Amino acid sequence: MRIIYWFELIIAHLIYWSGAYWLRRRRLEQEGASAVLVYHRVREGRGGVGRMVGEHNFEAQMAYVAEHCRPVEWDGLVNADGEGIQVLVTFDDGYRDFFTRALPVLERRNIPVVLFAATELVFNQRLIEDTDEADDEVFPTADDLEKAKQSSVVSVGNHTATHRFFSGLSIKECDDELARSQAAIQQHLGLRPKVFAYPRGRKQDLRDDAAAVFKKHSIQAAFTMIPGLVDTDTQAYAIPRVGMSHVNNEVLFKVKLLGMLNGLVNLKNRLKR
Repeated sequence: MRIIYWFELIIAHLIYWSGAYWLRRRRLEQEGASAVLVYHRVREGRGGVGRMVGEHNFEAQMAYVAEHCRPVEWDGLVNADGEGIQVLVTFDDGYRDFFTRALPVLERRNIPVVLFAATELVFNQRLIEDTDEADDEVFPTADDLEKAKQSSVVSVGNHTATHRFFSGLSIKECDDELARSQAAIQQHLGLRPKVFAYPRGRKQDLRDDAAAVFKKHSIQAAFTMIPGLVDTDTQAYAIPRVGMSHVNNEVLFKVKLLGMLNGLVNLKNRLKR
């Protein structure tokens, strides 16, 4: 996948310096647009190729969002109301570096964020996928959770208990994953999430029969990993997001935020199957 990343980077710079980026940005600012950004982990320094963004790059990206966009809460994302680009920031899973590296940046900038918590990881300190990154930044502490609970910028969403993909589960198992996660978040944080993010979240992971399960657990919106901007055709249980987990380049960040690399992202996801 490293080759695709560098290809993505080259295409982003071509789009940026050709003028296409500036034309699209001007149009979206005039017409109004909404983008949901998704991150997973924030690593020390400037990061590299992979599922982590470097903390210095994340700081710069949030500065851009605060200065050139309109950060919004999840329930303000229905449609862009007027000029400007609305941005919702989300984090999946709940690794400790969200609490120690990302959250301080978001609080300084007063940028709302939805943390989609995989509850086995967050509360029971169990890895939700195979990883060789079992370091001190994997599992949050009780103090981390309390700070997030008290934070004015954090909303907590459901990301299942064990991070199993819906495409491989029966509808009863999907129901169980949501129920266990809702109960754990209620027990530990005193919150009842109203939003959900599909683990992996590709097209094959979405299912029509999940709508009844979402409604049963009072889930009002579900977020995918399908790339795209939010518009009037966006369905409540299939909200697209722009993946920023590996983005450690300023130009790539700006171009992706406008949804200009969706085709390449779809190609990368197909190759990962």
